[in-house]
Amino acid sequence: MRKSALIVKYFIFIFLLGSNTNTYAFELNNLFKNLSKNNSPTFIQPDTQDQNGNLNYSSGSIISFLCRRNADPLEWMHDASDANIKSIKKDVAVDFNKGTTDTQNIIFMNRLDGKKWARDLIWYRNGFNSSKIQRLFENFIVDGLRRLEIAAKIKYAISNDDLDEIEQNDAKFAYSLILAHFNGVHTKQAYQERILMDAYENFSLGAIYVVGHRLFFGIDGVRQNIPKAANVLSNPDDWKNQDGNEWQNIVKLFHIVAVDPRNPYHERNRRYAAQALKIKADLKRQIVSNSGSTLRRDTEKLVRIQMQAGLLLLEAFDFAKEQAEIKKRFQDLVNQADENQQVIRKLVRISTAAADLVERKISNATHELDPIGKEKLKRARGMNRYVIAQLGKTTLSFFNNFGSLSDTVAVAPAMDKGLKTACKLHHALTDYAAKKEIPVNNGIINAEEANMKIFDQ
Repeated sequence: MRKSALIVKYFIFIFLLGSNTNTYAFELNNLFKNLSKNNSPTFIQPDTQDQNGNLNYSSGSIISFLCRRNADPLEWMHDASDANIKSIKKDVAVDFNKGTTDTQNIIFMNRLDGKKWARDLIWYRNGFNSSKIQRLFENFIVDGLRRLEIAAKIKYAISNDDLDEIEQNDAKFAYSLILAHFNGVHTKQAYQERILMDAYENFSLGAIYVVGHRLFFGIDGVRQNIPKAANVLSNPDDWKNQDGNEWQNIVKLFHIVAVDPRNPYHERNRRYAAQALKIKADLKRQIVSNSGSTLRRDTEKLVRIQMQAGLLLLEAFDFAKEQAEIKKRFQDLVNQADENQQVIRKLVRISTAAADLVERKISNATHELDPIGKEKLKRARGMNRYVIAQLGKTTLSFFNNFGSLSDTVAVAPAMDKGLKTACKLHHALTDYAAKKEIPVNNGIINAEEANMKIFDQ
């Protein structure tokens, strides 16, 4: 395979999910660390992090971080009134031609059918010139329960006179990225492109990267133009944020474009050849098929535990018919000796459907549980807390130990759906337990509570 073709294949691959493994794992870990830093004792308890500053996934406080319902105290407009938030949410809902509830449900989960350049949101976490909008965007990535509120703040920032021009420009790029990620479920494509190009004209880091990327690969309706891509990316001043720090993603893209044989000036850019060779070596490791990876098996195990918790709760609340139907569908898939991505997707779909069903029923439940039912609720809640913590941990492991492309397509949506559904269920169980004065564990997460009983193989 020609070097240029190999490099193109690599960048198409990393843009499906992100980047090269070490850089992406580092960025993800930094995102979690950055968002967990706060002096407010009501936001994140000290035991959320260990002595090295890494997240402690056995701490009860990790649930509050991964499933938080309240605004980050360091977030712009964190103290806005409910009436103000309600008003600006409607502006985003209009873009999706839906009500606010339906819009939140749509953007709650990440998607893989948006614009190719926008499929992986975390790839852009450092593509901002200032910190204010970057913090909002980072929260949009991790706060599934608050996504509409955060998107509304980002859109509101575009024309807010209290912000400076750099921050407004960052907001244009961030909201353009959100719309591009959910490209198939709204009708604001022209608006999305307009604010993206406006951000580019005003030297947005992320927008410069996107414009150069689209020109280099010729994707999303943009005609391929290698010389123009090289010109877009060639100014080192455009690689730096307001603090003078270079965004490495844009630097690496420039290196790749610089040495491409189709670039008329590639001969003068030979000093970047070493970086291109390293990219080739990374690619050869990453495209090896490994459909039975540890990552996939670990994710499937967590999906099974999530299913077990859902079935236990259906039993506790005496929904026997639903329990039997869901258990049979899930067991039929488990019995298939096949680990392909279609089976994983079906397992996730059934598991999350069960959890959603339970969450809806519990949210509306008013009757009292008998002592056996209360014990089942407490056990299921403990299992669900374990799933939340481990899915948060597995997300980082996923980017540290990159699997094959088939794993990537199957496992990434599984982790995203599993975590967000588990968070919704956690809040429903916690609210019900508080309402009925059922004591529950909010301390250390006990792995023993997650031992498999129903689906042991």
